[in-house]
Amino acid sequence: MRMNKEEFIQFVAKNIKYHLPSDFSSCQIEVNHMRLTISDSNSSKQLNVYLDRTYEQFMQVRSMFPIMENVAKNITENWSLMSKRTEEKRQAVNLVNNYNEAKKYLQATLCDPDMSAIAPDRVTTKAGSYIVLYQLNLDTNALHTYIPITNRMINRWEITKEQLYEDTMKVTAVWNQPFFAEWEQEVFYLQFGTPKPENLLESDRGKIESDTIYILSNKALDNGAVLIVQPEIIEKVGDLLQQNYYLFPSSRHEMLVYPNSGHSMTAQEMERMVRRMNEQERSQEDLLSDKVLFYDYQERKLKLATEREKELVEENELQEDKISEKAENQPKKKEEKTMGITPRF
Repeated sequence: MRMNKEEFIQFVAKNIKYHLPSDFSSCQIEVNHMRLTISDSNSSKQLNVYLDRTYEQFMQVRSMFPIMENVAKNITENWSLMSKRTEEKRQAVNLVNNYNEAKKYLQATLCDPDMSAIAPDRVTTKAGSYIVLYQLNLDTNALHTYIPITNRMINRWEITKEQLYEDTMKVTAVWNQPFFAEWEQEVFYLQFGTPKPENLLESDRGKIESDTIYILSNKALDNGAVLIVQPEIIEKVGDLLQQNYYLFPSSRHEMLVYPNSGHSMTAQEMERMVRRMNEQERSQEDLLSDKVLFYDYQERKLKLATEREKELVEENELQEDKISEKAENQPKKKEEKTMGITPRF
């Protein structure tokens, strides 16, 4: 079949409805150069479909049926996506004006201000060297839709930052439910569909094995790294391991947990390893930080690994000073004791 561009698009416009679902029977299809415009008389929806590349594909295959099927598929998928976005806009307007409804969708995210720029109007809460941000999660059918929460929005809701934080931590949606499992098992599950690993935070176990790497996230694996700001979660991980551990910021979605036993790397070496991983494996969208954290099981405290290393150096120096001072004072004591028993003539 031979057709020029004009003949091609006219043919598509005239026959495409035969390839579309019956829902499109009332739609109007217009032609404008190499663009189809599909509109619905019963709504304000309008979709533009450009066919320049499609014509090039037709010139290669010289068969109209597969081309028409692909165009119809493109129209159906984008029409559905457009309908979803229209509904999301309507829902977003409702949530911005109704906090009692909006707080069901609250989600916290973690950000490193040294790695990512933060818009000046965003609501933030400081968490050590990190920053907590807030958003409304309208995620449905694996299509991620978020509404950033701004100071203007909480003013409209007439709530404080403290209330926003407390309400966000109380949300029971899947993106706020903690998940802690063996990292290797989770990787195999995601890649090969093996049985999902046990969520150790929900198990009845006491101490767990400490010679493996673990993943800490939420059940949705979506912005799960922020769970480290909840003390009860990081303390529960410590109770399971019954020892100190390190938190590697794998991405904004998860932290990797390295038990302290047998750990020989310095904080600088750990951060270099994370930096290489970020450069080679992480998109800018998923990037969180290069900063490694350390959880002190005895103190029940989370700190930077570099701070922990500095404390150890200071402790060692103090101990060495005490030993040195003791060694310096020891001969004096012996001399005083000798002089004390020397007979006088």
